[in-house]
Amino acid sequence: MSFIPSPEQQEVIEHGLGPLRVTAGAGTGKTSTLARRMVRLIDRFGVRPDEVLGVTFTNKAADELAQRIRGVRDHPPRPGEGVSIFTYHGFAMRLLATYGTLVGMERDTRIITPVLSRQILRECLVKTPFESVDISNTDQVVDKLLKLSGELADNLLHPRALLQEPVAGEVDARRAELARALVAYEETKLRLGVRDYGDLIRLGVELVRKHPFVSDRVRSSYRCVLLDEYQDTNPAQQELFALLFGGGMAVTAVGDLDQTVYEWRGASPANFGYFPDRFRQTSGSEAPTLRLTVNRRSGKRILDLANRVRTRISVADRAADQTALEGTPPGELHAAWYGNARREAEEIARQILRLHEAGFAWSDIAVLFRKNGDIELVRLALEEHDVPYQVSDLGGLLRVPEIVELHAWLRLLADPEDGPALVRILLGSRYRLGFSDLAPLSRWVATQSHRAGEKVVAHALVEAIDNLDTITVPEDARVSLTDFQHLYRFLLTESQGTSLSGLVRLILSRSGA
Repeated sequence: MSFIPSPEQQEVIEHGLGPLRVTAGAGTGKTSTLARRMVRLIDRFGVRPDEVLGVTFTNKAADELAQRIRGVRDHPPRPGEGVSIFTYHGFAMRLLATYGTLVGMERDTRIITPVLSRQILRECLVKTPFESVDISNTDQVVDKLLKLSGELADNLLHPRALLQEPVAGEVDARRAELARALVAYEETKLRLGVRDYGDLIRLGVELVRKHPFVSDRVRSSYRCVLLDEYQDTNPAQQELFALLFGGGMAVTAVGDLDQTVYEWRGASPANFGYFPDRFRQTSGSEAPTLRLTVNRRSGKRILDLANRVRTRISVADRAADQTALEGTPPGELHAAWYGNARREAEEIARQILRLHEAGFAWSDIAVLFRKNGDIELVRLALEEHDVPYQVSDLGGLLRVPEIVELHAWLRLLADPEDGPALVRILLGSRYRLGFSDLAPLSRWVATQSHRAGEKVVAHALVEAIDNLDTITVPEDARVSLTDFQHLYRFLLTESQGTSLSGLVRLILSRSGA
């Protein structure tokens, strides 16, 4: 189906080589519009594809944007002329990979996941004296420390900044103690040669502030920049890109304050409001704003309700209300309250019967649930009314060997201390190890758990595999464990910012599960 842009979309596509903010609601064809804007800038202003930078939040979104741009262009990109698409953290990582030594980040620095951050923080708790903070619940304190560490990084602050403030009461005393633990955390990361994801943006900002030539080199590499999902950026991310690409460059920021996803992770929707001021035109005036409001997915009745709900739950900008694409059927909305789940299930069954009698095939009708526990009553109601059905409950999949192994990989990537998941993988069809092969690893873990040393000990079998050169194991087992180690490190790195479906596909293709 050919893409025919609406007048709103055409205005975005044709906007010149300058900064622009685009407010784009759900279903308004944002990605297609942005891809065509990038291609239009290439064709109209002679911008080379390799001078275009796109930045978004996940690897999946980055891949989709790159595919859309390739799909719009008249010819496939020649070698070396592709558009550069990164995640926000991926762009910072690329920046630090080139210039990181200027801010103390060596090339072999390892980026750790929140799970490993928690392990280091637990060690820091042991070494930090606490009087005001109750540390009887270690996990709860570690959660607070991890959250505080992220908030400081998102706002370009070091834990020492909290120690410089006067202590005037119990709250200040607790905050100071947590700050001391975070100072120890920062020192431990440096000693181990690791960084977390909060460090990437913070160090990137430090790099371009202290070394203007870096900003000049990066800025000279790109003529067009697209910042996707800008409403989900945090203050540190905004600062990094404003320092690099402010002052009149063709930066297009796209976002929708009704779709803020990562606010719980430090994102500040206010960044979207600040964009016109932080990314001014070469004349000094604020960047203009254009809107995409024509929804291509839903009919008028559905959108009218959505707009009404929107005004109820937020201080909504009515100019951003969505309208339906001309010619779209209005759609239907039904809402009811039945008093209890049994009555609701009965009405669902009757409604399905009515739809079938009106000409709908059974296979064209679906019932979606928020949780598996709600399925059974509806299933019984369908059975009582002789409605054929198929329950797509995923619970039974966990009895399929291939799914068991996939599930074990997902568990292990989420928590390296999940010993049962690791054992399931190592005893599985790829590695075919036995318990006797793993016994030396267990002995190493037991030994390390009773030692105190400078290095943080995870007390996990994964950590034992990382120290395989110090453990005596049979040679064939060593080959399998080394293979596992390489695959585990690869998947752990690639899992950051990857969607769950993308990660599942990656595990299946690389592990042979």
